[in-house]
Amino acid sequence: MYVYSLDDMKVVVFIFLIVFLFSSCKKRENENYEAPIFINQEYLDVEVINDDFMFKAISFICTYDSLLIVGDCFINPVVHVFNKNSGDFIVSEGKIGAGPGELVIPTDISFDHKNGQIFIHDAGKKAFISFDINDLIATGKPVIEEIRFDNNQLVINHSYYLQDSLFISRNGLEEIVLGTKNQTIDQALLKSPASFDPLDWKMFLSNSLVSVNPKGDKFILGTTIGGVLYIYSISQNKITLDTTKYFYKPVIDRKGSIFNFDQSEYGFSNLYISDYYIYGSIFGQKNPTDLPHDICKFDYSGNPVARYNVGHPVATIAIDEKEHHIYMAIYKDGELALAKASF
Repeated sequence: MYVYSLDDMKVVVFIFLIVFLFSSCKKRENENYEAPIFINQEYLDVEVINDDFMFKAISFICTYDSLLIVGDCFINPVVHVFNKNSGDFIVSEGKIGAGPGELVIPTDISFDHKNGQIFIHDAGKKAFISFDINDLIATGKPVIEEIRFDNNQLVINHSYYLQDSLFISRNGLEEIVLGTKNQTIDQALLKSPASFDPLDWKMFLSNSLVSVNPKGDKFILGTTIGGVLYIYSISQNKITLDTTKYFYKPVIDRKGSIFNFDQSEYGFSNLYISDYYIYGSIFGQKNPTDLPHDICKFDYSGNPVARYNVGHPVATIAIDEKEHHIYMAIYKDGELALAKASF
């Protein structure tokens, strides 16, 4: 049997220290905050296509064939369909109420591009309601399906449709859950940056922004306080964190249960992921008084590609890359309006 000498132990300790220091330096390097720099910057002409419809807070936009689907969880009903070219209103659905097929607390809207299905998550019922958009257009009264989850862990606060029978959920604090209506398949943890108290980090992640791409194989989450972007891949029933980008460092001043962010730069005000790129508006300043007028474009690794100035405060966006159009909810004269621009 070989007996380690003191010199051997010194070598082992030395190697351990080298590995530890390398890992620590690598971790610090990965968590360096660096504001994105966009070499390609463009000014886009914006066409307002509907400024008559009375919205309160648009949280969802997507395109489907000739349609523009818009979600506002603060009005009744919550889903509204427009012609994406003319902006003409077509029909609404997703009624708030206590009856079958109605919504108690709608929180999230997602869309199955393959099958034309709308999914509205109801945090009050811990369920989805779903209906076919083509059925809605044809009849005005689609068949409403209510999807309840046997595993309530999957539907605590927020849930979104991904693909086939897969959904993705987050409980507002830490876990991201991948699963079906019957079971949890995989989970991922939202790790806080090393310099922050994990509890503080979890407390405000419930208000962060998320987006799922049309294919349902990418999921992103970005923070408004500071600018931290988590990029996930979903493949073979696994969810994997690909990249974390640190754009602006959150500054959290916590006194008991009160959080103060006055000293923090603000990050994302909206997010959208297509099948090719990530788009979002970024404040990049402390205590902003207005929404950004820019839409930023990143690749799937979070590297800056282009910045588009649209000349209006931007609330929500959707990208039609095939036709090179940006659809957006903007503020015009203090009211929300639907608009589009070519890029």
